[in-house]
Amino acid sequence: MFWRKKWLDDLPDGEESPFLECRHLLFEEEAGYPICPACGGLIKENFPQKNTDKARLHLIWKKVQKLWSVKFGEGYSLWLVLFPAIFVPEYLGYWLLSTGDYGFTSFFLPSRHRPTMISYAIEGYFVLFFFFLGQERTKRFTTFSLGFERFHKILYSWPVRVVLFALIIFLLNLYMPKIYEPYAQYYISKHDYLTPAQHAKGVELFIQTNMLSIWMTAGLLAIHELVDRRRTKWLKEANEAYLAGGC
Repeated sequence: MFWRKKWLDDLPDGEESPFLECRHLLFEEEAGYPICPACGGLIKENFPQKNTDKARLHLIWKKVQKLWSVKFGEGYSLWLVLFPAIFVPEYLGYWLLSTGDYGFTSFFLPSRHRPTMISYAIEGYFVLFFFFLGQERTKRFTTFSLGFERFHKILYSWPVRVVLFALIIFLLNLYMPKIYEPYAQYYISKHDYLTPAQHAKGVELFIQTNMLSIWMTAGLLAIHELVDRRRTKWLKEANEAYLAGGC
């Protein structure tokens, strides 16, 4: 594959992990870390030999595993984004329709092949997920695979991420309403009993529902990013505490 680099080819037989699984990819300044700052696992190659050092490392590792951001960020923060993102468009649309007089109670007429709101909201989600859903292990895998180790800190620094986040939100706000409008016009025109004013209100609401779903998901992704950064920070501090001789 195009992304296979020398570090992948150098893995001994039988140690090739599934795609995107953590391989304890460490940067130069992290070479001696016994705890992986990406996944939180213990690194066999850097495990201490002395029993006293093992006991101290185990104590530090146990302490850091109890931190909420480490436990939560290991996997649950993913569901913080995915679970609401799937259901928000559907229920938000029904709720908004129930609070106003639009002349219909569902954007789509009942049929065998009835679409769902997520079918359209996901078009906006895709860009957000592509740039902001990955955890530290995914970022490191991408960085090492593409040979961007020297630029990792720049690519994933706060200023770059904030500017990129703002740019993507701006572009979504600019282009997604134009993408959603033809869908709205098509499906709402099927309610042929609507007045022109109700039709226009329905189209506007369809666009607003999808855009609200995108904004809410963007907020959840920002929280996901904060949790993952906090988790990585604690794991790095645990390593530094061990290497400095503390507990």
